[in-house]
Amino acid sequence: MTDGSPTLRRWRLGAELRRLRETAGVNPVEAAAALDVTDSTIYRIERGSTGVKPRDVTALLQLYGVTDSETIRSLSQLAKEGKQRGWWARYRGSITAQYANLVGIEAVADELWTYNAMVIPGLLQTEGYARALFQGAVEPASPEQVEQRVELRIKRQERLYGEEPLRLSSVIDESVIRRRYGGPHVMRRQLQRLIETAQTHNVTLSVVPFDSGAHPGAVTGFILPRVSDFPQKIAYVENLSGDIWHEGEDAELYYAMHEHLRTASLSADDSVRLIASVAAELA
Repeated sequence: MTDGSPTLRRWRLGAELRRLRETAGVNPVEAAAALDVTDSTIYRIERGSTGVKPRDVTALLQLYGVTDSETIRSLSQLAKEGKQRGWWARYRGSITAQYANLVGIEAVADELWTYNAMVIPGLLQTEGYARALFQGAVEPASPEQVEQRVELRIKRQERLYGEEPLRLSSVIDESVIRRRYGGPHVMRRQLQRLIETAQTHNVTLSVVPFDSGAHPGAVTGFILPRVSDFPQKIAYVENLSGDIWHEGEDAELYYAMHEHLRTASLSADDSVRLIASVAAELA
């Protein structure tokens, strides 16, 4: 998107700094010594999970033997822009840093592939469903935090609309549409929302039925953002103990898993019919 994202800029900068460090044969401990930080800080910078000052970028580039003025200028500019705040920063007191990174990447993604084994994908949740989900979370949250999280979830959904909407390919397990959050009324409205959204041109929704048997997605849910300005494959994997980002070869497994799940799922039309039949049971 034209307005960019501080998160994406940090990720692009981190990936380039890592490439330059490895090309120069410098290890993370040596890079950390140049900035008087720990090697874990270097890892966080290279993963894009933390910002870095332009002067520190210059120091690293000097260590890596980079002398090209345009490279130094452009990477220093990325560092400066990466320190800016995205619109989602106002919710930082209610969400984790990993989730904030997801919102930042999602804000500029061209396409998103998702799989959910237990709950409706966040981009397709109704307000009532999202509120019931947050209220039932293991980690306690104040009413104010719950409302902030609901507000953020609904705001994220704006990416599905507009002149350049996000393309969403979502696979869900049948248990997702049968597990009731918020009672029959909330769940019925949620299923109706799925049916409505599945009929839009930029959303593909498919259900892996119970009778498909065992499949690799029975363990966890994940999100695969695809960003034209950041060709490296990345995967956001949801876990109870904390969500995790995977990159490169580690992310490949989840792309392969998504392809397998799409093959095991019902067609788009059959998926909508199944969702409609479950919704009818709640009438």
